[in-house]
Amino acid sequence: MKSKLLQEIFSDDSFSEEDEPNQEERPSFFQRYFIKQLNKAFLSTLFMLIIMTMGIIFTQIKKQPNQQDHKESKFYFVGEIFLQIGLFGFAGGFTNWVAVKMLFDKIPFLYGSGVIPRKYQELSLVIKDVVMKNFFNSVCILSFFFFYLLYRSKLPQIKGVD
Repeated sequence: MKSKLLQEIFSDDSFSEEDEPNQEERPSFFQRYFIKQLNKAFLSTLFMLIIMTMGIIFTQIKKQPNQQDHKESKFYFVGEIFLQIGLFGFAGGFTNWVAVKMLFDKIPFLYGSGVIPRKYQELSLVIKDVVMKNFFNSVCILSFFFFYLLYRSKLPQIKGVD
């Protein structure tokens, strides 16, 4: 019974040519530009932009009839805090994006942009030297084995691993 049902579902004649996706279709603007940029940094910067906008709106809410100044309202106080948090968070996220963009992409007429691809060989040699000198010297290796032998009875044991 199951095999017949599976054969009917996965048989070639169950699909027509109209159901197959067109290979020549281009992705939409949303798929090309927005989905590609969707990462934690972008989402947190967008969230800070929303918080900053809420702060601007809250600070502009007018006073109640029984208040002398609109700065005495609770909305104004909350709006000021939201505005500060959002402004500093958005500025930090935006500058981080620009800095990373400048490291990897060459931007015309901007000094220092594209330094990683341009000096890749030199950077890899410097990083290799730093790692070899700081982590694989005799002092580090001996201290690793000394502490391993000293504390190996206290390390968690994994069953089935020799």
